[in-house]
Amino acid sequence: MLTVTLEGVDELQGAWDESLRELGAGMRRAVVLASREGASEGVRTATWKDRTGEARRTITSKLVLDVFGRIEADIIAPLDRHVWLDSGTRPHEILPVRARYLRFIASDGALVFTKRVMHPGTKGDGFAGRMFLKAERVLQAELERAVATMAAKWG
Repeated sequence: MLTVTLEGVDELQGAWDESLRELGAGMRRAVVLASREGASEGVRTATWKDRTGEARRTITSKLVLDVFGRIEADIIAPLDRHVWLDSGTRPHEILPVRARYLRFIASDGALVFTKRVMHPGTKGDGFAGRMFLKAERVLQAELERAVATMAAKWG
C-alpha cells in the first residue's frame, strides 16, 4: 500500500487564486489604458482643422463592460463628420437648406451669396486606423506585463 500526503494544498490554492485576481486586474488595466491611449492618439495626430474644437474634444474612450471575466472598452468618435474626416469625401454639390442662398466669405475676403457651390471633396486623415493601432500596441504590451508579473511570482 502506498500513501501520499500533500501538505499546504490550501495555501497553494489561495496563492493561485490571488495570482488569478491580480492577472484579472492587470487585464482590466490593460484594456482601459489601451482604449485611453488609442483615443489620445487620434486627438494628437489628427491633421484636420477643428475650428470649434468639438471634433477633437468628443473623441473619448469608455469602459463598456467589466463582468464575469469579460472586459470591453470602446474608443468613441461619435460625430457624423468623424467618418468624413477619417475617410474623406468625394466632390459634391452644396445647396442651401434653410435659406434661398449660401452666404460665405471667399478666400479674397469678399462676401459671397450663391445658390450652390461645388465642393472639391476632402482627403481622409485615417485617424481611426492610427487610434486602433496605438490601442493594439498598448494592449499587447500591458497584457505581456501582467502575465510576466504573474509568472515572476511562480518562479
